[in-house]
Amino acid sequence: MKANGGFAQLEWMLEYELLLADRNRRFVAMAMMESDAPGGVEQVLDGSVRDSDVFFQLSDNLGAVLMSDTDSTGALTAIKRYKESSIDNGDIKMHVGLGFYPQDHLPASAFVSSVFDRMKKSEAQDAGAVVTED
Repeated sequence: MKANGGFAQLEWMLEYELLLADRNRRFVAMAMMESDAPGGVEQVLDGSVRDSDVFFQLSDNLGAVLMSDTDSTGALTAIKRYKESSIDNGDIKMHVGLGFYPQDHLPASAFVSSVFDRMKKSEAQDAGAVVTED
């Protein structure tokens, strides 16, 4: 899994995916995860992110996965896979925020902020909680 750039590149790629999704009536999902794992989220998710998804390393312990052509059911399946990967890597705790398009009909920058806020809300819940709404 190759990590892509930070927030600016994530917003640029998300904007592109949202335009395609809007034009072609497709889905887009984005997961943002924070982990206390040594090596960060990238190490925890290594081997569990689909080839069609794009991983962004946003900071040492913060990452995002952009999933085109993925509805809410598919995104939750991906999160289950990511959680299994974290258990395989020593039961690493992850906090997860998840957003969906077209349900969260927001421009890219607001979409990223919303998913980040959801991830922060998950910190107040049990380890491994996934927040999907504001």
